[in-house]
Amino acid sequence: AVDMEISWYKDTDCVCLYKDRQVIEGVLFKDRVSLIPHNLKKGNVSLRLKNFGLSDIGNYHCQVISKDRRVKITVR
Repeated sequence: AVDMEISWYKDTDCVCLYKDRQVIEGVLFKDRVSLIPHNLKKGNVSLRLKNFGLSDIGNYHCQVISKDRRVKITVR
């Protein structure tokens, strides 16, 4: 997953975008999110969110884009 594009959204708010091996954090999630590099090498695109609060409860959508595939999941 290291060379893929990964986007995480909470409803319509950007949580983070991983593209060109760089993580761009969403404004509401600044300094609270991470994707773990050694997990990306294994294909694990899990999102880590620190200081989780009541306002963070909701649906999170992850989209992974590779050269020829696009996969989208939703977690609550």
